Amino acid sequence: MNCTVSIKISAEDLSMLRRIAKAENRRFEDLTQLLFAEGLDYFFCEEILSVKKLPNEYTPQEKKQEELNNKIRKQNHDSFAEMEAAGYIVVQDYFSNHRHDIETKEYQDDLIKPMVQRLRDIATN
Repeated sequence: MNCTVSIKISAEDLSMLRRIAKAENRRFEDLTQLLFAEGLDYFFCEEILSVKKLPNEYTPQEKKQEELNNKIRKQNHDSFAEMEAAGYIVVQDYFSNHRHDIETKEYQDDLIKPMVQRLRDIATN
């Protein structure tokens, strides 16, 4: 489901944005969609942000892993390493735009970049 967001701008700026869209051979709505997407990407490129997941935002795999984790927690393990050996994997409760992946040693963005891509897709598809 697509929703609408509105902002207040002057008539002069609206006119200029329409002219810019025309100069770029874009529909005005597509240009504003892309500007919003690029603005999100730019605004949060150096800002670390985390947002708690809602219950419906956990994937089926995460839900299944959390069930297993709960069973493992109830068992007597002397260390976290033993829990991991039994299949325990931490399930992230937050989306973040700067999560360090221990395996790849790179930072992942599961918050802003996917949203930016969805916003771009609306304008370009």
